[in-house]
Amino acid sequence: MSQNRESGLHRALICLPETCPHDASRKLRCLLQVMSPALWVKDKQGNTPIHLCCKMLKKGLPHMDFYFEALSCILSTVCNLYTGELK
Repeated sequence: MSQNRESGLHRALICLPETCPHDASRKLRCLLQVMSPALWVKDKQGNTPIHLCCKMLKKGLPHMDFYFEALSCILSTVCNLYTGELK
């Protein structure tokens, strides 16, 4: 975790749309497979990665498609964790 209490997943959600605009969703899906425990990490403002996606969507910032896809991937990962499909 970085000093401001963000997980790597928080940073990926912020940086991927800018650094890998054409491949951000695929990279996020790969990260979620290995970083699923970070889904429950809260940043300094108390936001989990799910909250961060929702905040970005609410702000109407650029890369809305990425944040819709990211939210969908995160929620799918959580469902898979609870049904035992993701180890």
